[in-house]
Amino acid sequence: MHTISMPMDTIVLTPSEDIPTEQQQQQQQQQNIVSLHGGCRYDEMFRLTGRATDQEGCFDRIEATVRCLLTGVAVDTIRLEGGKLRTVDDDTLERVVTALEQNQEVTSLDLSLNKITDQGVGVLARLLECNANIREISLDSNLVTHVGVTELSNSLQFNHALTKLDLSGNNLGDEGIFPIAEILTGPLPLAVLHLRSNKVSDEGCGVLCNTLMLNTTLTTLSISGNEISDLSLPLLAELVKVNSCLTDISLANNEFSLQGLDTLCEVAVSNFYLLNLRLSFGSKRYLP
Repeated sequence: MHTISMPMDTIVLTPSEDIPTEQQQQQQQQQNIVSLHGGCRYDEMFRLTGRATDQEGCFDRIEATVRCLLTGVAVDTIRLEGGKLRTVDDDTLERVVTALEQNQEVTSLDLSLNKITDQGVGVLARLLECNANIREISLDSNLVTHVGVTELSNSLQFNHALTKLDLSGNNLGDEGIFPIAEILTGPLPLAVLHLRSNKVSDEGCGVLCNTLMLNTTLTTLSISGNEISDLSLPLLAELVKVNSCLTDISLANNEFSLQGLDTLCEVAVSNFYLLNLRLSFGSKRYLP
């Protein structure tokens, strides 16, 4: 028995005893793709980071992804993390989304570390309106503002599948929290929300806390690395006190005082549902 790894190195084919011809290999790649875990689908298409060291190599892999999607390949996760090259822009995302509109198998899409703008998020919003299977999206470290999040929020009114959304490392600001609040009050069963490093201040934190007081689906929230101060602690304390669904909250690297965080911790102890409250003291921002 021979095991043959095809050029896209997470696709592994297991043919018969005889080594197949190149044409047979291509046919098997399209028709008989087998996961390392068995079955008739594989978990991940490929990952740009650490595998392609130049733009041309990354674009080749993206084109390979598009071709596979257009042939109806069943794949759970597509990871197009750009890394230092930040390969995926709005035009590239348009090609991927066009393929995903024809392939309803993908459930997780990672677009971290790229240069996707509000225009690209608009394209992604179009996909979410017609694809009810995507459950996880990461746009970590792109160029998204409140404009793009508003388009995303509008599209998610028609999508009841998304459970994880990562918008960390963008430029949402307080204005971007308002469409986030719309998402959290809609029918979406969102369980994980990451908003790290988005220039969110006390105003945005207040909107988020007031919204989450009544939310019963979110279990994980990260708003670390923002501009939230002690002014938000009363609302955060109230949220921790009344919300029994949140089990993991990250507030690290904001602008709280040590005294303020001590007060919040005292409240958190009374919440038996809260498993993790992350308050890293690794930043000078915590000095009173």
